[in-house]
Amino acid sequence: MKKTLLLSLTIGFLFHVQTAKTQPSPSAWLTANAGINSIWLLNQNSYGNPEMEYGTKFGLSGDIGLNYYLNNKYGFSTGIGLGNFGQSYVGEQAGEKATRKVNLNYIKVPVMGMKQLSDPQHPCWLSFGPEILILTSASQKYTRVGGSEGLPNPGYFVPGKHDVTKWYKPMDIMLKAEVTNIYYMGTDDSKRFMLSVMGAFGLMDVNSNDPKYHVVRTGQTYKGSHNFYLGVKAGIMFNP
Repeated sequence: MKKTLLLSLTIGFLFHVQTAKTQPSPSAWLTANAGINSIWLLNQNSYGNPEMEYGTKFGLSGDIGLNYYLNNKYGFSTGIGLGNFGQSYVGEQAGEKATRKVNLNYIKVPVMGMKQLSDPQHPCWLSFGPEILILTSASQKYTRVGGSEGLPNPGYFVPGKHDVTKWYKPMDIMLKAEVTNIYYMGTDDSKRFMLSVMGAFGLMDVNSNDPKYHVVRTGQTYKGSHNFYLGVKAGIMFNP
């Protein structure tokens, strides 16, 4: 009997947590999120030096924002946040083991339209639109057995960690898609819990327009590098 009662209470609690009330419409909600992303720089720029294999790299992100629901079907969102981007490279380079870590730090400003995908009692929203990135700093950490000796252009791969902000453009624009589930939190009707999966692709070449950062090996053609990420985030939304 006690086990049956406990099981019933547990099921009831889980159902209660995963059921969200409809957001009144129109309505404005403040949001705060934190997440982790798998980050990539597509099209490696090795400045005329031998390329290395891509390594796994993760970056953190956080933001505050505003969701405005026009009705139970449509809305829009915006905000401001910080994000870590870049790429790790690891492997053999010119016959020696080497590692290279590029870190790009941006201020993020998304401007996205929203559409509800499910029953209003169990809200799931698709968000889609541009995310503007403003570069705040960039660094490169490079190591190689024997240093950069023997590389065609060693000046770009000096061992140690160095500021390389001038190597990159001050802004990028990404096209972002996000799916968010919204959950009711207890008896407080002014708060919701959000869980999102997201992805974005940079539309611009992140490398500086200065030709000295477009160096390629003989016989190769320069190709721009693009930010890309897939990630998850969680947060709270408040109805003031």
